[in-house]
Amino acid sequence: MLDLSIKSSNMKKSIGFLSVLLVLCVCHQTAQAQRTSSSPSGQFGLGLYVQSATGLDAPGGVSMTYAINRNMQVGSYLALLVLSGGGSSTLFELEPYFRYMFNGAVTPFVEGDLLVLSAGGGTDVGIGFGGGLACPISPAFTVNFDMTLFAVAFTNGGGIEFGFSNVKAGGEWFF
Repeated sequence: MLDLSIKSSNMKKSIGFLSVLLVLCVCHQTAQAQRTSSSPSGQFGLGLYVQSATGLDAPGGVSMTYAINRNMQVGSYLALLVLSGGGSSTLFELEPYFRYMFNGAVTPFVEGDLLVLSAGGGTDVGIGFGGGLACPISPAFTVNFDMTLFAVAFTNGGGIEFGFSNVKAGGEWFF
């Protein structure tokens, strides 16, 4: 099954929100151009994120990250969504990732992830690849914007789904 649907109103809101945050990060980084890289290294981070929820994705959740060094991070996105009403259901999303960050005032990165999504008694597993920008506001706080450019999911029912352009924005506190 090929799923290429994009909810235009959600995508427009996400792109507008990301554009405003990107401009703020670029302005902040331009003013701080003299300082050295403030990307975390050897630190754990906790954060919150929102994403353009299409299909069964949760609209947001928490993120946990370990910065191996200034260029490599491993972590996971985690979300739980409980819907009540006429048909109650629970969605659990776990998305471990590896991120390689390039050097720069606004740090571009590439990211690969594994997606485990459990909903309605079934579990789907997938892989994704994308990239984005990390804007270190301080040595302890980073704002991230990323987009999954390509994703493949193997569904519980035996199907294969392809997805494009899932947009996330979030902030992480490193300690």
